[in-house]
Amino acid sequence: MATIQARVSRLEGAFEQLDQRLGDLQAAVHRHEAKTDAQFRTTMAMTITIGIAIAGAIVTLAFRI
Repeated sequence: MATIQARVSRLEGAFEQLDQRLGDLQAAVHRHEAKTDAQFRTTMAMTITIGIAIAGAIVTLAFRI
C-alpha cells in the first residue's frame, strides 16, 4: 500500500504535467488568434478598397450620363 507521501507526489507530478499541457494549449490558441486577426484585417482592407473602387465607378458613370 502506497504511503500518503507517495500518493501526494504522484498527484503533484500529474498536476505539473497538466499545467504544462494547458500552457502549451494556451500558447497554441494565442498563435491561432494572432493569425486569424491578421487574416481578418487583410480581408477587411480588401473589402473596403473594393467598395471604394465600386463607389468611384458608379459616381463616374453617373456623371457621364
